[in-house]
Amino acid sequence: TQSTLNTMLTGTKRPLSTTTPETESSSLQTPPSVSSSSSTTTTTTTTIAESVHHPTHPDKKTRLQPSSAMSATATQSKQTTSTKVNASRPPRRRAVLIPVSSSTSSSGGNADAASSVTASPFAAEMARAQSSLEANAALSAVATSSSATPFALAMQVATQKKVSPSSASVSVASSSSSLAQLPVSATSLFASLLKPQSGSASSIVDDLMETEEDEEDEERSEWDVFANDCVSLHLVEEAAEMKGTDTNNGQPAMSFHPELTHQIFDDERILGFKNPRVDMYYASDSLYSYMSFEYDELTPDPQECRGVTDVGAKIKYYLEPPDNPSTTSRAKFIQVLESSPPEAFTPPGTLLEQYDLSDNETVEIYKGQVAEPHMRAYHARLQLFNLWYIDGARYIESGDPKWHIYLAFRRRRSSGRLSLAGWITAYPFFSYPQSLRTRISQVLVLPPFQGRGLCAQLLRAVYRDQLRDERVADLTVEDPSPTFQRLRDVVDLKNLCREFAPLLARASATGQLPPLHGELEQSIRKRLKLWKGQIRRCYEVLRFALVNRSDEEGYRAYRLYVKARLYHRNEETLSGIENPVERKRQLDILYRELEKEYGYLLDILRKSKTI
Repeated sequence: TQSTLNTMLTGTKRPLSTTTPETESSSLQTPPSVSSSSSTTTTTTTTIAESVHHPTHPDKKTRLQPSSAMSATATQSKQTTSTKVNASRPPRRRAVLIPVSSSTSSSGGNADAASSVTASPFAAEMARAQSSLEANAALSAVATSSSATPFALAMQVATQKKVSPSSASVSVASSSSSLAQLPVSATSLFASLLKPQSGSASSIVDDLMETEEDEEDEERSEWDVFANDCVSLHLVEEAAEMKGTDTNNGQPAMSFHPELTHQIFDDERILGFKNPRVDMYYASDSLYSYMSFEYDELTPDPQECRGVTDVGAKIKYYLEPPDNPSTTSRAKFIQVLESSPPEAFTPPGTLLEQYDLSDNETVEIYKGQVAEPHMRAYHARLQLFNLWYIDGARYIESGDPKWHIYLAFRRRRSSGRLSLAGWITAYPFFSYPQSLRTRISQVLVLPPFQGRGLCAQLLRAVYRDQLRDERVADLTVEDPSPTFQRLRDVVDLKNLCREFAPLLARASATGQLPPLHGELEQSIRKRLKLWKGQIRRCYEVLRFALVNRSDEEGYRAYRLYVKARLYHRNEETLSGIENPVERKRQLDILYRELEKEYGYLLDILRKSKTI
């Protein structure tokens, strides 16, 4: 709801109203989106070796600096998330670059373009061009070039800036591959464009953006590959899987693609190779790794394809710590597998619990401190998976003794072989006055084990472990993804229905739940370790299950109850909307989305016969 609000609402700050808005609009319209144009430049990319600090070993230096990470996010099993294996990307839109002489000026014009199309589509550009004689003179030199046709200029602007020609500044390629931005004179440059064409200039350029692709771009695209498609990860249980004796096209049975690669490869692209193939093989229990990089052909002209990606160095950056043993020899990897029987591997940490996953499979859940030597070494090997699947994930400080990790292993009864299936990391914080608040930081279930309820069982194991610690007041989640929040809601609602069954039975008989007063909230918090915000959310779901929508007064009272909480939670953004009607409408949109989610959660509870 917060992200939806931020993308939909704009306005000027005003004092917060003393009343809580309520609207009963039955037909809602999505407000027009507000787009802002930003200047884009094209540069020639080269591979640069730098001396930087290693993420897990500050005193150690390595070569290539990785892309910067964003905020940490909790993720996700297929039951809790939908991991896109072998994800595809829509075709890239390409701009037509206009060749000019090396004497062309590279000084930019006004980057802030008009954001709306008026009666004269290029009036704003005309005004700016006519007010700048120097810019017009430079533009005239470019326009006289045989390749710089008015239509090509307009198309270059729209494709590079991804806006309509009315809000664009022309970008011209200089000899150093930088782009000079010059204001456009509509009188001299676009008059011939508008007359012979039907439809708006914006629609004309949009059509060309979809269909225009010259031979040069097609040739360059062979050396520019989407990294998600050519990187493969493999969990290997037996050496025979590496010898092509299985039935999975010569690959290990547990093979999958990463969800994200932008934290390893810039813009999720691998440049300079034709048909590159990056394979990361892991022993399914110890996570001993082997990296293979193959390709059909290396580009003969690195400058033409914007450089050559140093694939080996970028991945090796995360495999260099001494706690993360790896090899680039396939033969050595097979030798390690053959010399490692199932009983040779001992999982780090302490066994918390285990349960049956199928007739031939069990799941074992272990807990340990990340700073403990055995666990620290093992955690160093699995951290790279976080970068492949958790947007904005960072390497945690493994030397901090407060970090705990819960590991889930799948064991085959037939062979006794263990395979790492998923994990949760958690960190306890001080909570006033004399307790702790445990925060879940990273959650990941690997794709071969998703959709089997493992993440829910792992989360329940964390709850049961925290309940045994009297110092812990409640359990929170750091920036949960929507799918993980849904799984968390289901787990918490089931626990709430089980622990407070008499209360719910009385509510079912009377048709309403009692108010969530302080004593009841404290009782739920103590018995389930739920954070107060999560308690109120779950209580709203259970109240919604008892709402009679035909009772107009009762249904309205429930809406007001929920909207009061939503308004308080989003008051800074909502109070910035000056128009009270629009403010009420946006709040109503938030409520409708939340009600839809509550209905989905209740369907899950009814199917599981929880309520």
